Amino acid sequence: PLKAYTRVSSEPIEVHNNILNPDIVIVLDDTLLASTNVTEGMPEDGIIIFNTTMTPAEARAAVNAPASMRVATVDATGIALATIKKDMPNTPIVGALAKVAGLFPIDLVKERLVITFGKKFSQEALRSTATPVAGAPCVQSGIARLAPTACSAGSTAQIHPLKSKMAK
Repeated sequence: PLKAYTRVSSEPIEVHNNILNPDIVIVLDDTLLASTNVTEGMPEDGIIIFNTTMTPAEARAAVNAPASMRVATVDATGIALATIKKDMPNTPIVGALAKVAGLFPIDLVKERLVITFGKKFSQEALRSTATPVAGAPCVQSGIARLAPTACSAGSTAQIHPLKSKMAK
């Protein structure tokens, strides 16, 4: 399994080593859960976001996450396939991260989506998929379970962002 690390901060980041105690973990491939401890080093109030069709309760049970840990799921692969016809779950996951952790505004994700993929995808595709590809309205919190086809600008999930913990 591949482990990648990203630090997020409004200040310059001068530490460039592995993150041993992540506040947030994103699981892009839930088939690896049996071979990797994704909660290793996380605080009790950490956040795990899964790219999966599992419910948050099923995902929590799959990794034995404590009740104090925030667990969110989004079918990022399904959203990407339904909207841009490509298996590119990263963008919906970034939207889910914005929604769940509150580290940056959803509108910024949508703006960067157009800037980054404006030449790769048609403007029509970007306009019609900007909200679902951003993933935010499709995040499952255990209160709302939304399928990729149900994701739209009017869809919401009841998630309350935590105050962000900046890079350590």
